[in-house]
Amino acid sequence: MALERNNLSEASFEPTDTTHSTLRIGQILQRLLDKHCLLAVQIGKTGGTYTSAILEIVRQGSYLILDGQVPSVGHARLQDNTEIHLRAMIEGLEIRFSTKIVEIHTKNGPPFYKVALPTQIGSRQRRQLYRVPVPLSKGCVVTLQLSEAHQVIGELRDVSPEGLGLRISSGVLHVEQDRGRQAIYEIQQGQGRTLRGSIEICHIDLPARDRVLRVGARFVDVDVSISRRIEQFCAELARAQRRIA
Repeated sequence: MALERNNLSEASFEPTDTTHSTLRIGQILQRLLDKHCLLAVQIGKTGGTYTSAILEIVRQGSYLILDGQVPSVGHARLQDNTEIHLRAMIEGLEIRFSTKIVEIHTKNGPPFYKVALPTQIGSRQRRQLYRVPVPLSKGCVVTLQLSEAHQVIGELRDVSPEGLGLRISSGVLHVEQDRGRQAIYEIQQGQGRTLRGSIEICHIDLPARDRVLRVGARFVDVDVSISRRIEQFCAELARAQRRIA
């Protein structure tokens, strides 16, 4: 499980992982900063997973500044010298490293954390992110607005930080005309919460007799705040599945 089942500790690294040099570590961290990549943060070796991001790299001081965690309950679990394990995806590469909290700042604004610059970073190529399956009982309704007069409605079947799959329950899509088109999506998460943004329809599965149309799509033009909400949504679904299993 991308956010919940994978243990982020160093012990979970496979022998085929690449461990990078000090110079390469700096380059990778800078890339994560420049691309505003989200970090999956695990507290200790068995703690839950939260979301953060690199705000600043201070090479002379050998530390990073990390943004406050989402959901915010993770903040209460941190203190000075707490060990954390981090993971990020960038251009198909999974990056993992561990570090410790040096200082916690909470005054004059949202919290942020000073953490030690990692001395080791592992990486491995990943073809795609794991998609979290969504049970029908969850009832996540997705609306796709392809144009002012063209709307389809479906049930969310799986989701990842890269995209989603859904079953169409209302409206019409045509393989030749609508594949590759962009649409505005709106996901009803429940409890009055919605996710809204842009998506590109990647594939449309023609339904067999007595079956519904299935659609796969990827998120496009995603800003940092929406990326975090999508990551958080995936983590919530994964946690719910673990409670049921």
